[in-house]
Amino acid sequence: SSAAQSPDTVRQAQASLQAIVAPLGTIPSALIAAAAAVALAARALGLLRGARAEGWVWLGLAGWVLVPNPYPWYGVWMVALAALSPRSRAAQVALLLSFTSLLRYVPDAVAAPSPPVAVALGILAAVPLLGLLV
Repeated sequence: SSAAQSPDTVRQAQASLQAIVAPLGTIPSALIAAAAAVALAARALGLLRGARAEGWVWLGLAGWVLVPNPYPWYGVWMVALAALSPRSRAAQVALLLSFTSLLRYVPDAVAAPSPPVAVALGILAAVPLLGLLV
């Protein structure tokens, strides 16, 4: 139960971009997530300046990478953003992230994973972000 866990365990990043780099520490993982968010937001702003609705999806993805523990219900708003530009690569990534966020339940259902397993879970959950690089 959560009451038996230490505060550090409760706040540990799980199944997210930050979980991949969590072994580096809380501050470095937050800084890496912030850098990714800035890059995504910059792309979003460029698209929005060009009046492309896809920019809103990119902006949503910028927010998503800042979430250290993305539970599936957090992705509901990303599905709505994806509807603004449904054929875009960013929308596909947003939809896939809403599904991979189900991996966040693994630590709750099983147990807090060991650091290597937590990193692997983070990689699996964040794989859809690679679609933005194509």
